[in-house]
Amino acid sequence: MESKSRLVFSVLVLLVFATFTAAVRLTDVSVSNEVVDYQGKFEVEADFSGDTCSVEAWYFIGDYRFARKNVGCDPYNGKLEVTFEDEDDWDNVKCGPQTATVEIYNSMGLLLDNRSVNFSVGVLPVLKFMPSRPLAEKEVRVTLLDPDTGNPLKSQDVEIKDKYGGEPISRRTASDGSFVFTPDIAGEYTLTVKEREVCGDVTFYAKRPLLADGPHPENPVVDEMVLIAVPSGSSVGVKVLDSEGNLYLTVPVSYNGGGNFSISEAGEYTLVIGDLSTKYWSLNKTLTVTDRPVPELSIKPDEPVVGKPMTFTVTSRNEPLAGAVVTVTKPDGVAREYTTSSYGTVNYDAVTSTGEYKVAATKDRYSDVTSSFEAYHAFEPYLEPALPTVRDTIVLTVNDQNGNPVSDALVEIPDTEFMRVCDVGGRVSFNLEEAKEYTIDISKDLFWDKEITVTPYGILSVKASSASLMLGGNVTLFAYDSYENPTSADLKVTDPDGVVRYYTGSQQLITPDKPGEYVVSGEKTNHLGANVTFTVEPYALDVSTYMSQGTYYVNVTREGEPISGLKVNVKMEEVDLDGRTDDAGMASFKISQEGNLTLTVNVNGDNIVYEERIVRQNVVRSYDLVYLTVPLVIVFLITLFAIIAIQLGRAYFGKELKMPSKTAKTPKKKGKKPKAKHDSVLLGDKPEKKRSRLSGI
Repeated sequence: MESKSRLVFSVLVLLVFATFTAAVRLTDVSVSNEVVDYQGKFEVEADFSGDTCSVEAWYFIGDYRFARKNVGCDPYNGKLEVTFEDEDDWDNVKCGPQTATVEIYNSMGLLLDNRSVNFSVGVLPVLKFMPSRPLAEKEVRVTLLDPDTGNPLKSQDVEIKDKYGGEPISRRTASDGSFVFTPDIAGEYTLTVKEREVCGDVTFYAKRPLLADGPHPENPVVDEMVLIAVPSGSSVGVKVLDSEGNLYLTVPVSYNGGGNFSISEAGEYTLVIGDLSTKYWSLNKTLTVTDRPVPELSIKPDEPVVGKPMTFTVTSRNEPLAGAVVTVTKPDGVAREYTTSSYGTVNYDAVTSTGEYKVAATKDRYSDVTSSFEAYHAFEPYLEPALPTVRDTIVLTVNDQNGNPVSDALVEIPDTEFMRVCDVGGRVSFNLEEAKEYTIDISKDLFWDKEITVTPYGILSVKASSASLMLGGNVTLFAYDSYENPTSADLKVTDPDGVVRYYTGSQQLITPDKPGEYVVSGEKTNHLGANVTFTVEPYALDVSTYMSQGTYYVNVTREGEPISGLKVNVKMEEVDLDGRTDDAGMASFKISQEGNLTLTVNVNGDNIVYEERIVRQNVVRSYDLVYLTVPLVIVFLITLFAIIAIQLGRAYFGKELKMPSKTAKTPKKKGKKPKAKHDSVLLGDKPEKKRSRLSGI
């Protein structure tokens, strides 16, 4: 009895508890944003009804529980908001579509209610490929686009990885949202983005182009064997779809890539090759199946001309079909039959009038084939001059296929406002003032329209600011068009050593770095080329010379500065001496003979930036004034001392004292006194100072 009472009590407690818990419900669950930032902060809000005093709420993102909260007896307006922001929590949440779930439990751990809401972590970008089908081992440009706006996603860090264990490739999108990479192998790739707003994995493929041989024949008949070959060992499947796109059959393909099939109903079919391959891009081919072989009828030329012969060719499976009957019906309804030769051809020369001609080809066991063509007269235009320039007046003469002038033919130049008809001589004249390609359209009833092109050439001129300049100077190059207006052109400057430099523009200042002749060539699209030359002279040298004590000195300067390292040569009858100027610009040579001298400075242009200077002089002996003056001074002093001694002796011994004399006096001759000997100077030297003369003693 006691046990029954306890059981009844327990049931009553459970009923009361159930009644209590049944009053608590989740009325709504929401996420603060439909799209939340990756590794950002967002809120999950739960709305409750009923008594929540002993209720606990569990919060999930997918299968990961990130929060567990006591709801409390008085949640704010029946709501409880939980923030997802812990960085460690993000390790358990992936980018892309997600589900937020809230579950509520009572104090005994019983699930009372649960609700879920879908949202997205970041947005998956849209990928655009160039080429649209990425090829393995070929460069591909990938552009990331916003899925909502279509705008490029710039400055996004991405990682590309194949599913076969290759090393991941990291890239960053440029300002246009693109990056470039080269897939190493054919197969599946995953592009991963983990930015705050753009996040997730996108799968794409890089494959190889599929080459298939067949089908053979291309246009089979009903129940005829059709052969096709695909890459061997690649598991490339082949399907046949009917005209409505339904699967007609799957072609069995062997390991070596060969397959064959037949179709029992005439109609249009499509071969789908490799649509499930992960290594090759799929390929579609059309297939027409007929009850009987359908010949091919070719009509040449494409624009038949009255009075000109034509050729009809009938083939089957790319082989000539001999013995086929070809029926040609003229515009007036008259028909005539012809038979194809062993080459499958019929030569037709009865195009006598304009209009539509009908052609039919028939042969036993083959389907009939029909076609048609229209025949008109043809224009034969020509221009004078044949290669005009923008300054020329161009005359267009329009003749027909027989060389007769065509009057009233309409001539139009779409790039201009020119529209005129030809005169009775088939002529029309015009001017084209731009150096570009023009299209000229010619038309008239019963004539094939004719389109020709003409490019009037511009007359380019190139000029240099100076025809000759000194090394170190500047020269300006100019390019002018046909009307002497400055125009941008490609300028090619070839220096004396054949080195070429390129410039672009209407004007170019250059500083030549070596002497010699420069050739300037100008080029411009649709223009006749032009040339100009200018010469750069080497630096001029100042040369001075003098002789001293048998040494010949050479001094070389430029604008007062010494020039070192120049090769110097001195030649006389029996002398040939070489030297070089030192840091002071000096070179010296020992010369012991007189005669004509040839001085060459910078021999053979040894230093190309300086001129070769040749000086011719006459060398005579030259003595130093010191050597002439010293003996005379000594004689003078001796004589002076002798006179003084005599005078002193007279004063002491008397006037009768006389100096002894060993020789008789020689009477003096009348006339000029002899001059003192001296050497002549080197021509070109600075004049020597005037020599003093000794008084006769």
